[in-house]
Amino acid sequence: MKNSRVPIYVCLFMSLMLGINSTPVFSCSCVVPPPPKTALRQATAVFSGKVLSVKLKNDQQLVKFEVDRIWKGVSDNTVLITTGLGSGDCGYNFSKGEKYLVYAYGEKGGNSFSTSICTRTTTLANAQKDLAELGDGRPAPR
Repeated sequence: MKNSRVPIYVCLFMSLMLGINSTPVFSCSCVVPPPPKTALRQATAVFSGKVLSVKLKNDQQLVKFEVDRIWKGVSDNTVLITTGLGSGDCGYNFSKGEKYLVYAYGEKGGNSFSTSICTRTTTLANAQKDLAELGDGRPAPR
């Protein structure tokens, strides 16, 4: 009976060939977000608003919002949010024209923040529990 072992050079060649076309794989891992009032305390900014534009830059989405209501941390009627692309980097996929409740993080007093799918950020239509707990907020300046 013949020896059925594969020669070592064949194994090495196959290993190299498999590794040449491999690309790194990233995955997003989140813990369950806290309740709305805890999330409000932890966030730098919480607001609701409509997406005016979504632009791609350096593997991120730059999302411009027209702010409607403010619960925390926003002082203008427009805000810029950065987030990942949503392909394993925890980025939130915003849609132009859609309204959202956004829990964001960044420098206090700034006008540019970031968010992800690991926060309580959601469409305004799906934010009823949050809105009930957070109250009315205040209107954005015009």
